[in-house]
Amino acid sequence: MGLQEIRSIRYSNSGKYIACSFLFIQLWDQNSKITSDLIVNDAESLKICFSKCDKYLASACSDGCIRIWNIENAEITYIIMAHAEVYQNPFFGLSMDMFDRVHDLITALEYSNCGRYLLSAGNDGYVKIIDLVTQNSFYEIKAHMQKVLSASFSIDGNWIISTGGGGIRVWDFKQILAKKKHILKIEKSECEKLIMVSEDRHE
Repeated sequence: MGLQEIRSIRYSNSGKYIACSFLFIQLWDQNSKITSDLIVNDAESLKICFSKCDKYLASACSDGCIRIWNIENAEITYIIMAHAEVYQNPFFGLSMDMFDRVHDLITALEYSNCGRYLLSAGNDGYVKIIDLVTQNSFYEIKAHMQKVLSASFSIDGNWIISTGGGGIRVWDFKQILAKKKHILKIEKSECEKLIMVSEDRHE
């Protein structure tokens, strides 16, 4: 595997695992032994991050979906269609070639330190925060008019910082949580995996 093929590489929080993503995800243990190959058909893994308890691995893929893997059994727990609507929009990215369109779709992926929330950002200009406790809702910020280049939680979890078109912006996460949340419709795929699809309903 050439280094130019690797999209993302991460240590787990305990230091027990290393994960790297390219056409698929490869999981290594402390002894540099490959423990799992996590393969998604028809999608490339762009960004990866471990949950704080090291039980799950989140993967942002080139189809705009986020897949949550159970590390123990190397299976997908559920799929979140976080930025998939951009990928499916035929008018999106007409000025970009197809390679840039899919390889730049999700630009940030991170768990909050408390482990409850998963943040993603993309070239649709949105930062989205999924509530992993309820597993049926998410919050979103139209952070930038152009694509978000990067986004991250503060250590205390009270703030979100993002950068993109328009510079650097800081967001009060408590104010975001106080706003109406979007409801995720939960469906089952043919392979019995839960798929969370965003809807227009709010609470």
